Amino acid sequence: VIASHPQHVSTSFMFNGGLFFVSFIYASCDYIAHRDLWDSLYSLCVGGPWLALGDFNSVMGAHETTGVLKRQSCEDFRAGVTICNLTDLDSQGPFYTWRGFQRGKIVMSHLDRAF
Repeated sequence: VIASHPQHVSTSFMFNGGLFFVSFIYASCDYIAHRDLWDSLYSLCVGGPWLALGDFNSVMGAHETTGVLKRQSCEDFRAGVTICNLTDLDSQGPFYTWRGFQRGKIVMSHLDRAF
């Protein structure tokens, strides 16, 4: 384990002579707290292969949710992904990874992903 944080655990390992990094994410539901997550991940921006995966509890934009969009949360998420030089990996299975209720309506969002 190279970093432990309330919203992620990160580790490194050797494979076929190369050093790899993995961050397992379980982000807070509070988008303001996401900034603390990204600050921690910024400090890890590694110079080698890095997989960051899990529940980011944020969407990239309106196309990833059927509910109310928190614009600042989306902007922070996109900025974090860009600064850490992460690339969204194509996923298999259902697009929406979370379902809940907002104002009595079913809401679905794409919150779980891998970079």
